[in-house]
This record gives sequence, structure tokens and C-alpha cells, in this order.
Amino acid sequence: MEEHEIVRYHAQGAEVLRDALVAEARVSIWLNGKEAASLMALPAELEELALGFLFSECYFDDPAVVREVTINPGLHAVSVTLTEPARLEASEAVRTFTTGCGRSVSRLSPVWSACFQVLRSAATHPVQEILAAMRRLIGSSRLFRDTGCVHTAGLWQAGDLRWICDDIGRHNAVDKVVGHALRTHWPVGDDAMLVSTGRLSSDIVLKSIRAGIPLLVSRSAPTSGAVQIAAAHGITLVGFARAERCNVYTHPDRVRLS
Repeated sequence: MEEHEIVRYHAQGAEVLRDALVAEARVSIWLNGKEAASLMALPAELEELALGFLFSECYFDDPAVVREVTINPGLHAVSVTLTEPARLEASEAVRTFTTGCGRSVSRLSPVWSACFQVLRSAATHPVQEILAAMRRLIGSSRLFRDTGCVHTAGLWQAGDLRWICDDIGRHNAVDKVVGHALRTHWPVGDDAMLVSTGRLSSDIVLKSIRAGIPLLVSRSAPTSGAVQIAAAHGITLVGFARAERCNVYTHPDRVRLS
């Protein structure tokens, strides 16, 4: 974090004080010696960000093909080397899709549609567990409490919040969660839940599908494209998870009252 002098106005007048600011940097992700992406991000957990982004964008399918990850903290650059050629063209297909925000996955060619399988899970969750997961997520981010300037995402599994990741971008926060699972070889199970503070757009749903996480929860709203994709691919989509209520938009059979 950085500090900046501000003037704060309130009912009693004004005061000069120091306020905490979240760092923002351009992060370059290199794959097999070629630049694959440049992201504006919080310059932390860069390995997780790179792995999660590349996996979510279909550059590779199996984390076992990751030979080496090198980080240059001064340049905010991450270099990932695979044991096989990357599917670089896959990223363009996914990006074209995600910017549409309401396009059916069937509009992709069969090669890229195969990246996004239908998730089948018989696991169910009490609604109170879902709300507890959201409360834990929000309460666990010190950076959000100190600055109010980040999105937070986390993995909830087996009744506990396993880890959280912060970033200035909601997509980056989710990529970091996925990347952490890849880096640590975490066994994502049928009972896994991806919890996020950010809006549920179609590209966030795609990341959940790629990670094999059948339940996606946010305190914010989903888009129509997100609901369409979640319904078609076996994702239970929960929005407006706040206080003692939430809305279940797709596959409500995975959510129970008690």
C-alpha cells in the first residue's frame, strides 16, 4: 500500500490526513518466451495471477505441463514455461466470447467449447453456509478494510474458507484463486464454492467452469449472459448474498434451507 495526503470533508468541517492507497501496476504475462497478456493489477501473488489467467484463457489444460514460473518483481513480469506448445489462439476465441457477455458457448468452435465442460455435482449446501462463506470472505480481507479499493475472491470447501485473494480487478482476484489451486495442486472437489465480491459476468462464470467449481457466489448481481452460461454448464449461480438473504439464479437443487 501507499499513502497519500488528502483533505477530508465532514459535517464538522475539513481536515488534512494521510490515506492508504492500493498499488496498481501493469503486469506482463509471458508464455514460452512470448508476451501473452498485459494486465492492470495489484502487483502481488503474481504467480497465481499468471497461472490462473493462462489456465482460464485455455492456454493449457493440465497444470502438470507447467515447467517453470519466473517472476521479475521490478518489472512486474511473470514468465511461464510449459513442457509443450501453448494454445495461443485459444485466448483470442475466449476473449471474443467474453466481451459479448451474452453469447452462447455453442457459438464457439467445438475445439474451444471443449474447454468449458458441463459440471455435474450432487453436493448441496445449506443457505446459511453460503451466507457464512460470504461473511467470512468480506471479513478476511484486511486490504479491503484498510482501503475499500479491492475486490476479493476465495475458495470455500469442506465447510471452510481455504484462501482468499485480493486485486483491483474482480477478474484478477478470481484468476489468483484459481492460480493458487493450480500452484498448490489443491484438489477442487464437488463441494467447492467460489466466493466473490464482484459482479457476476459471463467471463467470471467461465473461470468457474474452467476451475471445476460448481457453485459461484457473489454479494453483487449477475448479468443475463452469466445466467445463460451457468444454466447451460451446470453452475449454481448465487447473487446478492448479503445479510440473511441471497438469490439463486440457476440449478437451485444444490441449495437447501437447512
